[in-house]
Amino acid sequence: MTSDPDGAKSSFHEGLRDRKVVSHVNPDFTGCLHVCSAHPDGVAYPLQNVDRIARDIKTSGDDRSLDEIRADVALDLVQGKTT
Repeated sequence: MTSDPDGAKSSFHEGLRDRKVVSHVNPDFTGCLHVCSAHPDGVAYPLQNVDRIARDIKTSGDDRSLDEIRADVALDLVQGKTT
């Protein structure tokens, strides 16, 4: 197998052109919100920010799991709410 850096770069840029936000309802009637095909640098910081806020909330004594807090924080931020 040979390396094809130009092909990989082209594929990456084609993938970025397909970026979008989608949502769906799960069989248990909960929902999912996804940011798809975004630049990896563009998703790293928001995830770190959500995690930092969630850990601060958890440290203050919140009974929810860290994953539950992260989900609630992410939705609050997308909706423009302050957590």
